[in-house]
Amino acid sequence: MKRFKQTIGGVILLVFVITCVVFVLPGVGRGGTTDKAESNSATVLTMWHIEGFEGGVGSRCDWLGKRAREFEKRNKGVYLDVIKLTEAQLKDRLAQGQSFDLISFGLGVGESVLPHLAAFDGSISADIHENLLSGGKINGKTFALPYMCGGYVLAARTRDLTSLTRYISLKQSVFDCYTTKKVGKKTVELFSVMTAKSDYCCPLVSLAMLADGKERDIAKVCCEPTLTQYGAYERFLSGNAATILLGTQRDYWRLKGRMDNGKIGEICFAALSGYTDLVQYVGIGNSKDKTRTELSESFAEYLTSKAVQEKLSGVGMLPVIDSAIYVEKVLNELSAGIGDAKTLNVFTSHAVLSKLYEESKKVIADGEKNLLKKYLA
Repeated sequence: MKRFKQTIGGVILLVFVITCVVFVLPGVGRGGTTDKAESNSATVLTMWHIEGFEGGVGSRCDWLGKRAREFEKRNKGVYLDVIKLTEAQLKDRLAQGQSFDLISFGLGVGESVLPHLAAFDGSISADIHENLLSGGKINGKTFALPYMCGGYVLAARTRDLTSLTRYISLKQSVFDCYTTKKVGKKTVELFSVMTAKSDYCCPLVSLAMLADGKERDIAKVCCEPTLTQYGAYERFLSGNAATILLGTQRDYWRLKGRMDNGKIGEICFAALSGYTDLVQYVGIGNSKDKTRTELSESFAEYLTSKAVQEKLSGVGMLPVIDSAIYVEKVLNELSAGIGDAKTLNVFTSHAVLSKLYEESKKVIADGEKNLLKKYLA
């Protein structure tokens, strides 16, 4: 009898062990739920995100991740992984034959991404500014949708401007605010305006848009090819380099933060709404899977919806539709002018972008901005 009970106990123990192996262990570490990538009914979309310009505050990749979670809740069984890549990592993946369902990108990257994109076949919001929408078109077909953008701003210390007898306003006097300053025993020359040249974006174009036919001394404008935007910001902070900073929205937020914390005196700002190349686009991969393509298009369209565009204030970026999401005067002016701003096609080649930089310097020097017309949409 005792041996019989031991045999029965052994059988029960064996059944328990088999049950754990088959049903329990696969769920360990996942809260007992089936992993989304292993579920037969799940569709996992991959979105690559490449940032090519400064603008706003916080992480745009994290912002996209939050929108992805919202999209998942609206589409049961669909999951979206947002992966941040550098341009070098993007090129490596493409060279290895890897593919994406969606990709977020801006100027400079578009040229290499275009062969891997499919044209949009679904509905496109009529609310998107046409000038930005045209920036994602090739031969009349839309290969990328704008979903957020930035703008350029001028900034200067108020005390520096009051000492200049020829000062009228930041926009009108941007080329005429060069001066000298005593630093210790030395007298240093200050540029009128300082900016940077990123790999692909060209803030000098926004200055060239202010050309009024007058000849200017380009030597009074500092735009070193090796100077980063943050480097220009730091040199402006020193107070010994330039009277005016031509920066992005990121610089606006940086300087505003310093003002609010009492770390710098009063700063005067002016929005440059005539031009922007700080536009982030979303494209869909050239997939043969109709379901994945339709879901990818659906997410791209979701990013341009009014409800999502109003959330761009969370990262300090501007909407691509008419939407007043800021109370700040400068950002409101930028938003109001985005629909009329000149811009570039996101698939513009590297060679053309380099030429545009040189053309902008010529325009500032001779005051004739007709040279820019062939580049701008």
